[in-house]
Amino acid sequence: ADLLRRCLTSILNKTTFDNYEVIGISNNSVSPDTFSLMQEFVEEDTRIRFLEHNQPFNFSELMNLGVDNAVGEHIVSVNNDIEIISWDWLAALLQHSQRPEIGVVGGKLFYPNGTIQHAGIILGVGGYAGHSHKGRSSGDDGYYHRASLIQNVSAVTGAFMMFDRRIFETLSGFDTSLATACNDVDFCLRVLEAGYLNVYTPNAQAYHLESATRGYEDTPEKLARFQTEVAHFQQRHRLLLSKGDPYYNNNLSLDSEDFEIASSLKYLFRDNN
Repeated sequence: ADLLRRCLTSILNKTTFDNYEVIGISNNSVSPDTFSLMQEFVEEDTRIRFLEHNQPFNFSELMNLGVDNAVGEHIVSVNNDIEIISWDWLAALLQHSQRPEIGVVGGKLFYPNGTIQHAGIILGVGGYAGHSHKGRSSGDDGYYHRASLIQNVSAVTGAFMMFDRRIFETLSGFDTSLATACNDVDFCLRVLEAGYLNVYTPNAQAYHLESATRGYEDTPEKLARFQTEVAHFQQRHRLLLSKGDPYYNNNLSLDSEDFEIASSLKYLFRDNN
């Protein structure tokens, strides 16, 4: 309930125009406080409504269900552990989402301690994907100022992204075989394959507690499922992974999210010195 209250209150307080709706999806909620809070929000604001989907957790299913029940032309996915920071966040996302050549738009996310959690996604990091500039301070502009610049990226996180509903439906939404891992990156890459561009904008900002709702993939069962889904993602996008992220210098490391020089080049520089 505390996460939900913080998330919805920030949306209601930090959104500068009224033409939007909020659809919350309860997935196996059990706390009476949560249901009481949902009812409280519904009674206070007619733009808010809730659905129940009491099946085993599947992020892709929840996304697809939300879009199916939405009436808007542009959709924002927001995890319940998100807290909006910037007043013009929705306009900043919509500025790009309504451009005909753009597929998905993502914002800048921070951990509660102020460090960067997401500034776009780098394809290939860790064998599949990683968050750009993760862990840098909020005042750090990043590698060649990239953390603070609007730019094309291969992907953005599903915790806080906007897309045109038409494109989503053309691609049949999120892949439900990817229940917990890589589903957002997979969607973004399919958007790229369809001929659109994906954009990161630092002008839409929010805090993200990251995995505060479900926890991390740290049990044998969760790890096995995670590895299965990553393998599926790697097989589907093997060509893109082999080519490398077009928005990431191939002299940089895929073992880090911090734009470090690749280890082989470090040794080369050391030998030259």
